Amino acid sequence: MFFGRKNTLLLLLCFLIIAFMLGFSSVTFSLDVDMDLKVILSGIQYYDSLIKSGEGEVIYKRVQTPGLTDDGHRITCEYYLIFTQRQTRMAIPERFSGNTHHPKLTFIDTGGEGEWHLPDTKQSIPRPAYYTASTNTFTDWHPKLIMTQWAAGSVYGHLKEKNFKIKQKQKLKQGTCYVLENTEGEKMWIAPEQGFRLLQYEHRFALKMNLPRRGLKAGTPMLERKEASYQKYGEVWFPKQIFFQTFAINQEGQKQLLLMTQIEMKYFGVNHDISKETFTVDIPENSQIWVGDLRKRLSKKEFLNLYDSKWVK
Repeated sequence: MFFGRKNTLLLLLCFLIIAFMLGFSSVTFSLDVDMDLKVILSGIQYYDSLIKSGEGEVIYKRVQTPGLTDDGHRITCEYYLIFTQRQTRMAIPERFSGNTHHPKLTFIDTGGEGEWHLPDTKQSIPRPAYYTASTNTFTDWHPKLIMTQWAAGSVYGHLKEKNFKIKQKQKLKQGTCYVLENTEGEKMWIAPEQGFRLLQYEHRFALKMNLPRRGLKAGTPMLERKEASYQKYGEVWFPKQIFFQTFAINQEGQKQLLLMTQIEMKYFGVNHDISKETFTVDIPENSQIWVGDLRKRLSKKEFLNLYDSKWVK
């Protein structure tokens, strides 16, 4: 009898420890029970941490409407994305932005050591570009960053630092959400049953500067909207589609579309092993490397004398 009780206590203790370590992974959330902000923030942070890597095709579409002195532009591009928690590689085909031609490009962010832009211009002398800090050129092309990062931080940090409060629960077509608001005109719709993912975002604000090319003056009421749908990979909820819109509000209260972006994942996989070699940069010996920090070109030898990069071969 004593042996049985002892084993029962040990089993119960082991269960409690395992449940604590797994945290949110084993919890079924009931929206009948109100959550506080701390629980929502912890849920966001936990499910963000589950996204270790990803790979697949992404379709990127962007439309900027014409302004007073520009014709606007339209981009449609299908590219291949590979990422880990820190590194990113994009294979971007030739494309046009208005009348501007962009050659085929390989983009590599080594995750803390530098960012490479490797254009395929068919020239005899390759001319890659290197920057020690992120240029943010393709930040809004990266589905993970779009839905988890915010400015220089994260959605988690933004909600915490900008003093968001829970206002209500609301049912959207994608699911039931907690609606969080702050006093700066921002609203976020967070879905606990979809891994505490951000389903919708809205920001109403006044333009801080004149935009003469767009015919907009400082103080113009503005509206930003973001929507996302997700697909589940095991425990991970990863974006399936993302949709942005930016509007100016005229004196009659009508919305004027300025910018629209749509991102769709195609043949995508999450959380499989990705080789470190994926993010190495093969620089030919005769390359002339544009170094953004120095504002000049260096030979490969000169570059490696200044930057001891483990990613360059």
